[in-house]
Amino acid sequence: MANVTRKGRTRTPPFVMLDHRLIDSPAWIDLGGTAAKLLLHLARLYNGANNGNLFLAERAAADAIGVRRGAAAAAFDELEDHGFIVATQRGAFTVKVKLATSWRLTFHPTERAAATHDYRDWRPA
Repeated sequence: MANVTRKGRTRTPPFVMLDHRLIDSPAWIDLGGTAAKLLLHLARLYNGANNGNLFLAERAAADAIGVRRGAAAAAFDELEDHGFIVATQRGAFTVKVKLATSWRLTFHPTERAAATHDYRDWRPA
């Protein structure tokens, strides 16, 4: 009974939900495994209210999904190219400032705007 609250309601553990239209899209089908894994990790960071403020640096992403930093950087580029994510603020790394890039998932709304679903417009080259 680990998932039952004191009031007797069942508590569902956190989960990531992806719409079938997203998974059936040409953009998703074309994604490499590392990019798909990174997208799932970014979706895991989304809590229903923080889209556009998903902070994730290349090194942290690489550690989270078990790849090298270069592979994580390429996966971010692939996700942007395919329309799954948009950078809302580019990160910076200097002696005084260490700021990770902030991301928006295009398949979830933000506080100010509806989901844009940019991946639907992606076509193979």
